[in-house]
Amino acid sequence: MSGYDRLRASYGLTAQVTRSPREIESQLLELASERLLKADSIVRRIEAAEFNRKLWQTMAIDLADPGNSLPDVLRSQMLSIAGAVLRLCERCRSEAEAVESIVEINRSIARGLSGMPEGRDAA
Repeated sequence: MSGYDRLRASYGLTAQVTRSPREIESQLLELASERLLKADSIVRRIEAAEFNRKLWQTMAIDLADPGNSLPDVLRSQMLSIAGAVLRLCERCRSEAEAVESIVEINRSIARGLSGMPEGRDAA
């Protein structure tokens, strides 16, 4: 192996792929959905709901920041969705059915962030 090949191989092990904030948010929403769907006990469901709550709370804080570059109408709509999801997260503690609603919302937003058409699952 040449010095160049060793350098390239070494760099490949440490290089990180750069993702856009939209891609990161989309992947986090998918992760939150998967955790909710795979929760096999009340404890795991509560943990997954808490992960989802923290994610949406963080997004809501970003949306409420006056420096956020999204159009005001979209920011307002997303803040309304965030409020609904946060209420659903609380219901997950006692109602397993709330999980389906959260997953549907998460995946819809994830598709929008990734530019994927409605009706296809995000990766």
